[in-house]
This record gives sequence, structure tokens and C-alpha cells, in this order.
Amino acid sequence: MTVDSTLVPLLKEVPAFYNSPILTIVIVNLLFNVFALIYFWYQTKIKIFAQNKIELELKKRDAFKNLLSLHSDILLGRPLSEQNATKWDLKYSEMSVNILLWGSDKVVYEYSKYILAKSTNNEKFEEREINFANAVLAFRKEIGYKNRFRRIKPEYVVKIFKASLFSRNATI
Repeated sequence: MTVDSTLVPLLKEVPAFYNSPILTIVIVNLLFNVFALIYFWYQTKIKIFAQNKIELELKKRDAFKNLLSLHSDILLGRPLSEQNATKWDLKYSEMSVNILLWGSDKVVYEYSKYILAKSTNNEKFEEREINFANAVLAFRKEIGYKNRFRRIKPEYVVKIFKASLFSRNATI
């Protein structure tokens, strides 16, 4: 095998190219561009994740607010007119969907225990109230409240609802 005479001068220049500053500049520039692309891609992913987390928290808070407002009518024993009952049923249905979509497993579990207790006559009313309060506490934990040292007990949530019933009757 013989070497072509035009290829010999090119082969002699190859070591010179590897030692030239141009190759170093090209490699450094290429690495910089790759790192810049990775950085911007990562920043975009972080922004999307943060926006999704904010939207999720807002939806959880709305579902929690609806849970409290709709069930305050039940726990306080407020009578609903037929027109208000229809509106209440629609809001209740939407609230249930939001709990299923945005509530954690613990919230859904506690709320389902409350609904099951409400629909069966075997369980005491007080136990239903405790199940509802557990769902409220689980929802509070979901939106960021820690309940450190377990100071807030389910009974406290029920007492809050009952206290507002007494104050409402006192002003009537």
C-alpha cells in the first residue's frame, strides 16, 4: 500500500492543527454553548414546575374553601329553600369533583369516610363530624399548614362550626 503524494502534506499538518489555539477556542465555545443550552432548558423546566405548583395550590385552596362553605350549611343545620337547595346541589357536585381532582389521598380518604358515615344510619352523628374534621385537617396539611405537635384536633374543627351555630342563634 502506497501513500498518495497529495495526502502526505496534509498528514504532516494534522499534529499542528491539534496543537493550535483555534481547536481550543472551538472546543471551549462548543462546551459553553452546550452548558448554556442545558442551563436555559433547566430554567424553563423550573418555571413550568413552579407555575404548575402554584396552579395546583390555588385549586386546592378553592376546593378547600368550597368544602368548608358547603358543609357549614350541613353541620350548622341551616334549612335550605328549594331554590337554594338546587344551587347547593350543583356547588356540592362541583366541590366533590374538585376534592377528587386536587385533594391528596388522605383528604379523599377522610372525606369519603365522612360521606359514607353520612349516608348510613349505623354511625353516630359525632363520628361523622370527626370524619369531616379529619378531612379538613388533611386538606389544611395539603395546602401547607403543619399542625405541629398535633395541637389542632378534629374536635376543635367541629367546635368551630358548633360555636358559629350558637352565635348565629344568639343574634337572631
